Amino acid sequence: MAQFRVALIGDYDKSVIAHQAIPEALRLAAPAEHSIDAVWIHTASIHNAAADLAGFDGIWCVPASPYASMEGALDAIRYARESKLPFLGTCGGFQHAVIEYA
Repeated sequence: MAQFRVALIGDYDKSVIAHQAIPEALRLAAPAEHSIDAVWIHTASIHNAAADLAGFDGIWCVPASPYASMEGALDAIRYARESKLPFLGTCGGFQHAVIEYA
């Protein structure tokens, strides 16, 4: 079984419905012969995106901004773009992707 690791960039809050749903949505979207390991990465914990996000197959910058560290979110997005990693930004994550690109 192939396993994929996806970094969920954001500040997990159990009261945010999207934060509860995203890992489950990834699990349900994976074909039977694959599994997806969704790992929460708090924006304030990102100090060196290349080191902090090494080994991930994709990055999802999740909803519920403002983030604890805008710099951490932007660094993760820049790392995804420059490394050509699959990236998804939803809600505030998409807004931060636009800011990073600009």
